Amino acid sequence: MLAMLGIGASSLRSLNLIVWNLTNSAVPSFCALAAMPEGPSVKKFQFLCSPYVGKMVSRVGGSTRQINLDDLKTLTLWDIQVHGKNLFLAFGTKEKLMPSHGSMSSDLSEQGLEMPGSSSFLQDQKENEVEVCTPECYQQQESASWLASDMDNNNGQSWKWLRFHFGLYGSLRASEFARANKANKRGDWKDPIPRLVLHFDAGSFLVFYNCRIQQCSSPSTDPAIDILSQEFDRERALKVLAKDTPVCYMLLNQSCFSGIGNIIKNEALYLARIHPLSLGSSLESTDLKSLLDHVVQFSLAWLHNQLGRQRLRLQIYMKDKCPKGHEAGKEKQGESRSRSTQKSMELLKKWLGHPEEIYNLVKFKMGGYKTVMPKMDQDSLSDSLRICYKYLNQTSRSFAAVIQALDGDLRHAVCIFYLVLRALDTVEDDMTISLEAKIPMLHNFHSYLYQPDWKFMDSKEKDRQVLEDFPTISLEFRNLAKVYQDVIADICHKMGLGMAEFLEKKVNSNEQWDKYCHYVAGLVGIGLSRLFSASELEDPVIGQDVELANSMGLFLQKTNIIRDYLEDQFEGREFWPKEVWSKYVKKLSDLAKPENIDKAVQCMNELITNALHHVPDVLTYLSRLKNQSVFNFCAIPQVMAIATLAACYNNQQIFKGVVKIRKGQAVTLMMDATNIEAVKTIMYQYMEEIYQKVPSTDPSSAKTQQIVNTVQSMSLPSGTLVSQTHYSPLYFSCIMILAALSWQYLNTVSKTAEEYVHTGEN
Repeated sequence: MLAMLGIGASSLRSLNLIVWNLTNSAVPSFCALAAMPEGPSVKKFQFLCSPYVGKMVSRVGGSTRQINLDDLKTLTLWDIQVHGKNLFLAFGTKEKLMPSHGSMSSDLSEQGLEMPGSSSFLQDQKENEVEVCTPECYQQQESASWLASDMDNNNGQSWKWLRFHFGLYGSLRASEFARANKANKRGDWKDPIPRLVLHFDAGSFLVFYNCRIQQCSSPSTDPAIDILSQEFDRERALKVLAKDTPVCYMLLNQSCFSGIGNIIKNEALYLARIHPLSLGSSLESTDLKSLLDHVVQFSLAWLHNQLGRQRLRLQIYMKDKCPKGHEAGKEKQGESRSRSTQKSMELLKKWLGHPEEIYNLVKFKMGGYKTVMPKMDQDSLSDSLRICYKYLNQTSRSFAAVIQALDGDLRHAVCIFYLVLRALDTVEDDMTISLEAKIPMLHNFHSYLYQPDWKFMDSKEKDRQVLEDFPTISLEFRNLAKVYQDVIADICHKMGLGMAEFLEKKVNSNEQWDKYCHYVAGLVGIGLSRLFSASELEDPVIGQDVELANSMGLFLQKTNIIRDYLEDQFEGREFWPKEVWSKYVKKLSDLAKPENIDKAVQCMNELITNALHHVPDVLTYLSRLKNQSVFNFCAIPQVMAIATLAACYNNQQIFKGVVKIRKGQAVTLMMDATNIEAVKTIMYQYMEEIYQKVPSTDPSSAKTQQIVNTVQSMSLPSGTLVSQTHYSPLYFSCIMILAALSWQYLNTVSKTAEEYVHTGEN
């Protein structure tokens, strides 16, 4: 229900909720809707890291700016320790050092546990959905405690200790990356971004998600307060619980009960039949002992069940009813403001500024999409071809629909062309494949099209199904007309050679940038153009003019590279040419630093200016197309690209987060870009938007204005776009409808928040 109301994790971070059974005899339990990884989960993370002890770090990646990633290269992982919710890793030189007290080996063996066969861990419990803050005083205590430990010496050992404190959705994976299991609020299936990736020999690696990383001199662990330690001091814990403080708050005090989170707290309080707000001083000693017993027993049971990959049955946590069937009541404590509501208001302002997009979204949903993307009849397809289109829809959000809208047998040829190149790209992107194996695969990939049984089963990439079921794709490739086969195999061969060339080569000059983009995108444009001509839907000149076709691909690829700067940095990839960024910073990663934001924007503006030089070729190419389905297929990505560049130009957000065009804006562009005159008008408008944002102090401002003027002279508007022909009464109606829906939504959220204040049935 919370998701339906738009209340997400961020809007509940300051909430503490109390849940209890609504009967006189019922016993309450302090309930948080979700929590961060707790002691048993972090202990599991320790097991995942254990096979890598003694191995050297060969490469480092990730989004963290809290440590210098280069410092970890060539160091060896020597020790792993856990204290409560904190994971500690020790790195040192290749010469092995003696483990410190409380090291991994003794820490694991004391529980009598064994590492399961799998090297990955999926948390069974929903412990990472919504963080609930404990009272401020306890947060300060925990922070102060660990700041003090960071200052301790390292007893003379030359180790570099890193402390990992996992936050919401925090996790650790071994030799596999986390994949999105649902779309985000924007409808994108975007995989989580690793905070740190440690690569070892033989393609193995550790991936850390959503965690705070700090360098410290030593762990300075205190086993006496760690609930999973054999040295846990029960007498000390009982004295702490007996204080004049609500037990629910005291249990979350990490300086007294390290490793306890909302799940352990909730279950223990319920099992001990103790009200969460009961003062410890008011409880009998037998009750406190029972509570402590349940805390320890549940924690150990949770850990054992996780290691055995068995699901632990929870009694009250995240439940609407207790096991006896009683309803759970909830109470909000403290002030909070829904971030989702705030975002909704911001979204409302955006919609009100573009009412035509509301109309176009409704029109598109009600059948307008059939004009540009008519649905394909799959009943006549063979089983293998139907599977290929399934893979197309799974691996491409951008091109699947427009590919299926192409006419005749060109549709199938482009579908197979896309899947073959997607498989090739998956090999290139898979960092678990060694270079010794990857380079020959890239060189010879085109030959696998003629090997009916070839497939690759060892990929860890999200699109690995196109490699694992490559026989189905290659079968449909061989079913294509020979003229199509020749084009696809030739482009695949050239692209594989180009990808292999740039595996160990960085993009230094602008010429190398163009060459790289040619290999990964320009060749796609050339191949598609040859397929268009081979289908006889377009004239031979379309496939023969390699320069124009190459420019079509380069414009799209450069747009993606510019937009995806931050994401590529997170993944350890660099595609911006050094010839440009070296004018502004010493390292490409320095552009993301706040103190370099002005230089970063100037660097980006120069690259956008470079990309805009392909627009004249784009307009010339599109003006030659005759077939409507081919025109839509080619024009839609190009107008999306110019809209994206206009949004990125002089925009600092590129270096802070994600910049995307609005959904309504995208739909409007799709519905408008159906002829060359409309495309020219669109190009003119976005060029004007860029022109208006050119700063006079920008080093490349003169070049930007020059290319803008050149493009605008080629694309003077000669008509009105479809999206701009509606009358103002329609705009007004859309605004009124949106306002009414927004009022209803906000009113519902307000009522829901009020319901949380009630303490039970009246």
